[in-house]
Amino acid sequence: NTMILRGPSTLAGGVVTLNNTDSLIQVTGACTIDNDLDFTADSNTGKGLDFNDDVTLSGDITMSADPIFDFAANTVLYQGAAVDVSANTLTFLGSGTFDNSGNNFNLNRATSLIDLSGTTVSNVNQEEDVNANKGIFVRTSAATITTFTSAADSRIDLSANLTITNDFNLG
Repeated sequence: NTMILRGPSTLAGGVVTLNNTDSLIQVTGACTIDNDLDFTADSNTGKGLDFNDDVTLSGDITMSADPIFDFAANTVLYQGAAVDVSANTLTFLGSGTFDNSGNNFNLNRATSLIDLSGTTVSNVNQEEDVNANKGIFVRTSAATITTFTSAADSRIDLSANLTITNDFNLG
């Protein structure tokens, strides 16, 4: 269940639902995806989103599962609405940048987890007190969060370095 997109044009239309553990959207040339993306099945390793070139995502991302976003040394510009991680794990792999400026990834449940490995993510917001082993996990490669806001008790597991670029308040 793979869709390979090669740029430079735009994919538009209805909601694209990734409802199989092997669902994969792979981008091999810069393009725009105007569709909403709905993740309803956990992504297997090597599945989910695999972006090997710059991508603009202008649709909304929703998730009721654990998706994997894997992107090389490129930029994903996300223009959709804020993303509620809910009781799920959102994994970012690769050395690229996920630019979601102004549209937070919300850790809005005690069981929300953002798993980072080598990636830069623009905005993360901690809305709820998190359980043990939840919150933000930086695994094998240093990662960056440009803007972090916290309105609750936060947990950051540092198996590798994390840089939070902008000043932030705990309160």
